[in-house]
Amino acid sequence: MSKDQPFSIYPVQGNHVKYLSGNNSKAVSSLGEEYESSYFEFNRELELDQYDDELCSKFTKIKKLVLTGENQKQSVPREKLSVLVSLQVCRLDKNVINLRDCTRLEKLTCKIEETLSKEDFPLTLKMIDCSDCTINDTTIDNFPVSLEEINLKRCHDISTFNINHLVNLKKIDCSQSTITDAVINNFLVSLEEIDLLGCANISTFNIQHLMSLKIIDCSSSTITDAAINNFPVSLEEIKLMGCQKIRNFNINHLVKLKKIYCRGSSITDRALENFPVSLETRDLNNCKNIVQ
Repeated sequence: MSKDQPFSIYPVQGNHVKYLSGNNSKAVSSLGEEYESSYFEFNRELELDQYDDELCSKFTKIKKLVLTGENQKQSVPREKLSVLVSLQVCRLDKNVINLRDCTRLEKLTCKIEETLSKEDFPLTLKMIDCSDCTINDTTIDNFPVSLEEINLKRCHDISTFNINHLVNLKKIDCSQSTITDAVINNFLVSLEEIDLLGCANISTFNIQHLMSLKIIDCSSSTITDAAINNFPVSLEEIKLMGCQKIRNFNINHLVKLKKIYCRGSSITDRALENFPVSLETRDLNNCKNIVQ
């Protein structure tokens, strides 16, 4: 910069303001009208403790809304819900948020504690995270066909749900949940990744038909040799860390397998003899039944 060139500050626009939260609005207004105008025009992500319609109405368009307060006092109007792509709330309350108005929603994170029908879910939804809640089997049965990813981590009221209509599903996390063999047997062939870490109600499920599956995590679960023997040939990574009910499983047919983690499990030398030659990584640390 030359000595004669005046120093100037350009207004913040675009990506520079979209990361500010709604709680910054008072600070923004104090910086001047031009900055405030840019903030409300370009910000697409808003995080609030309590929904505030007066504040939200100042923004041109909010695509991602995060409400951190447990009990919301205001309902979110249809015109605000209809443009959302991502929504995160502590607990879904129909009196506050009507999912039927979320006609563009792709990602939903919330605790669902009441039964929802098929009509309640937007047909655009691709990802749903209901971890740590009391969601029931009936609501899961009503999930929309558009879903590609489901998170049911630590959900303890599930056991018999059926999602064989979710033909686009690629990833499901049921870790530390009460999922059963019967449910897993009906998993869709489209699945590429399954997480069953810490599941205590599984043992002999059969997923041989899941020919797109690449990764499965059954660490610290009650899985047995019978289930592992029926793993699909497509698998590239297996996690069995801490599994105490496995012994002599045979995975010689898994010709695409690259990684297996059996740290701290009850695996034996006999199982090792049937490891496929494709393996690049194997973790057998602290396996008490391995002699070699």
